[in-house]
This record gives sequence, structure tokens and C-alpha cells, in this order.
Amino acid sequence: MSSPFKRPIFRNEERSRAVPDVAVDAVLDLGQMERAVYTLESQNRRSNTAKAYESKEEEFIEFCKSVFAEQPPDQITTVEHIKVFQFMWYQAFRCPRKHEKGSPAQRQGFDPTDYLSLKEKYSQSDPAAKIDDPQNGIGISCMAQYKAAILHLWRDQIHRGVNNRSRDEVWQNSSDALMNMVKSRKHRINKKNYAEKLDEVSAAGCTDFRHFV
Repeated sequence: MSSPFKRPIFRNEERSRAVPDVAVDAVLDLGQMERAVYTLESQNRRSNTAKAYESKEEEFIEFCKSVFAEQPPDQITTVEHIKVFQFMWYQAFRCPRKHEKGSPAQRQGFDPTDYLSLKEKYSQSDPAAKIDDPQNGIGISCMAQYKAAILHLWRDQIHRGVNNRSRDEVWQNSSDALMNMVKSRKHRINKKNYAEKLDEVSAAGCTDFRHFV
């Protein structure tokens, strides 16, 4: 026989019944919100910006398929630090690509032969050995476009559920150091070239340096 007295319901129990479990919903909502931001960002890109990003994303994918071909097929193009740094390193040290005047620019993909050549050129058995800057390296604005394209590709993989790495895992301090190196390179090379010109003029016996200022 059931007791005529009901067990009292305490305040905490009432609260747990009245308030739904929002933790799971919050996580789902956050994912949907982030997806909405990413989708709008992609849709509202200017056409020339989208074209520049897409070509660089395609080049990164070509790089991954060439250099990391031994990885499992579903991981070859996954954006991760080692791929990002090596790809950005190649961009920082390669020569600018030439386009014929008057003709539309053609996309030039990843060149594995050039990549291996640069790796061999800059490989150093002596860590204290001096390394010269490439004379015609690409500028910081182009490097920034590559960075933005790679991070856009990473965000796309995050939203598709095929990449769980954080931004700090993908873009690490070594990549920042690489960007800083490129940023300061132009001034460093100009300063070196200026000093060399002064030496040439001094050796020729000229003391008028006004045309170098």
C-alpha cells in the first residue's frame, strides 16, 4: 500500500526539472553559428579575392599530394603545422613567377622540382653557416594571401568535420618567424645593396653620393 504522504521535492530538484539541459544544445548552436559566419564570409568575398585565394588553396593541395603522398589518402590534404610551414617556407624562398605582359595571368601550380632544388640549396650541415637572402623573394603581401588561403582551407575542413586541430596547432611560432623574416627582408636587402654601391663608388674614387640618397 502506497504511503499517503508524498516525498517533499527539494528546490534543487525543481530547478533541474524546470531548466532543460542546455550544454549539448549550446555546443550545437555554437557550431551552427560558426558555420553561418564561415558561409557568409565565403559568399561575400569579392570575385578577385576569391580567385586569388582559390588558386593558392589549390597550390597548397598540390604541394600536399606531392610532398606528403605517403600519408593515408584521407589525411594527405589535412591542414597541419608541418605542411603549412614547409609550404610557406617554399613560398618565402622561391623566385617570383613571371607573367607575360598583355596576356591574362595563368595559374602556376606547385613545382616539386623547384621545391627540392631550394631545399638542397638552403640545407646546411653547419648550423652556424651564413645564409643569404633570396634576391627576388616574394613580398609580405603575397605571403599574407597564402596565409589567409591556408587558414580558410583549415576552417573549411573544421566545419566539414575532417580536421580537429586548433589554429595554434596549425599556425605556430615558426610560421610567424617566417613571416617576420619576409617582412624585414626587403629593407635588409636594400640596405645591403646600398652599401655595395657605396663601396663601388668609393673604389672608383668618387666622393659624390647624392644620387644614391
